Parts: sequence; structure tokens; C-alpha cells
Amino acid sequence: MGGPVLRAAVGEPLTPVRWHSAQAVDIEIQAKEIMFHKANLNGIMAEYTGQPIDKVCHLSHQLSCAISRLAPLLHAPAAHARACVC
Repeated sequence: MGGPVLRAAVGEPLTPVRWHSAQAVDIEIQAKEIMFHKANLNGIMAEYTGQPIDKVCHLSHQLSCAISRLAPLLHAPAAHARACVC
């Protein structure tokens, strides 16, 4: 893959009227950044393991789904967590 990448974000002061549209743009930018890094990591894992990129992407997606299903249990209060384990 490639070497280090420098990314910079330059903003301007927001007025209350522009806050919501700017917030949506920020979310879109962050989503694109996450997808970029996810694709980059999948490519690195595929290259390192010798597995096809499609298989790595599929397994990565399955892992993400499993983690999202378990997340509520990981952040549960201790009494609730003990009740779920039994």
C-alpha cells in the first residue's frame, strides 16, 4: 500500500443558521474518511494474509456486525452483565 498520508481540515466559523447543514457535511466527511481507512486496512490485511480482498471484506463486515450486536452487553452495568452470562 502507500506511505503516510497527511490530511487537514480547514473550517470557517459557523452561524446558527448554517449549523445543521455544516453538521451534515461533517458527518459525510467523517463517513468517507472511515470508509477510506476501512478499505485501506482491508487491502493491507489481504496483502499480508494472501487472502482475496473480497474474502477479507466479507470477514471484516461479519466481525463488525458481531461487535455491534455485542456492544450493549459490553457497556452494561455489572449486575446486568452477570445476569446475561449465566
